[in-house]
Amino acid sequence: MTKRIKNRLAIGAGHKNTMASKENKRARSILNIDLNLLVVLQALLEEVNVTKAATRVCLSQPATSSALNRLRDMFDDPLLVRLGNKMELTRFALELKEPLSKAIDAINEVLGEPLPFDPAKANTTVRIGASDYIGITLLPELEKEIQKNAPGIKLHISPLREPEILNRLEKEDVDILIGHFAAFPHFKRETIFMEKFVCVMRKQHPLFKEQESGSIELEDFLAYQHVIVAREGRKIDMMDQWLATLGLERKVGIHVPHFLVAPSIVAVNDMIAIEGERVVKILGDSLGLSSLDLPSEYGTGELAIHMLWQEHTDQDPALSWMRSLIKDVSARI
Repeated sequence: MTKRIKNRLAIGAGHKNTMASKENKRARSILNIDLNLLVVLQALLEEVNVTKAATRVCLSQPATSSALNRLRDMFDDPLLVRLGNKMELTRFALELKEPLSKAIDAINEVLGEPLPFDPAKANTTVRIGASDYIGITLLPELEKEIQKNAPGIKLHISPLREPEILNRLEKEDVDILIGHFAAFPHFKRETIFMEKFVCVMRKQHPLFKEQESGSIELEDFLAYQHVIVAREGRKIDMMDQWLATLGLERKVGIHVPHFLVAPSIVAVNDMIAIEGERVVKILGDSLGLSSLDLPSEYGTGELAIHMLWQEHTDQDPALSWMRSLIKDVSARI
């Protein structure tokens, strides 16, 4: 190990000038470094490419870039610099490469296996794409569990705009998508729960008082104006596709962009809307809402709610833990 590296890694005990103070600060930050950050550093030094290093350590490119910034701050050295069309290691990074590799080999010999992920000590952000429907049905309980078990993990929720949100998952601007999605072979997909969609209306609605079967008749379903949820970028929904095969269509009173807007509208007039049963249960009492099953000709009205993610993040400890938590919370709701 060169003298320069030793100086950067040493604890500056007893020095009282400004440089010694900086060395002391750097040394203290190094003592707090986790092993995963060292593994990322080794990959960066050997691949000399952030994207390749990210693939090697099973992290997203943004997460690897963030780790590189932390390493630069810790060593007070850029480590990788762009020269023309490629990246090059700084002189310090070149000097660090061999001793770092030996240090990691020694750690592997001592530990024998990677350190287990400890959510209680984690400090990261998980980016989720989800609609307002997921926001009211799943996220409150999910955040409650995070605060209890992993308070250092933060959630960043992006609106579910199609197909933009799928492109963002492809570009790794988000980590996990939650909603109903058709099959996407290049993404991992898992059903986390089934939602039953129903016809929602105010309790004083004439139809609710008349219906005895618990489901709305198709003729009545078509007789009233509908509040239709049409998210930005979303194609015609399955109900309208089904009606089109019969040569029928709904009477549209208003299009709204969010699931949580429709209940407030039908609560004050005789319009009707299609909503998830969980939303009706959450908002029904406060807004004076009730529901009927969809026309029997349509079927059960059940829809699978999925979780999508990039396959290469399967082994990411924080994201694996988050996906497991999402499944556990979904099973309870």
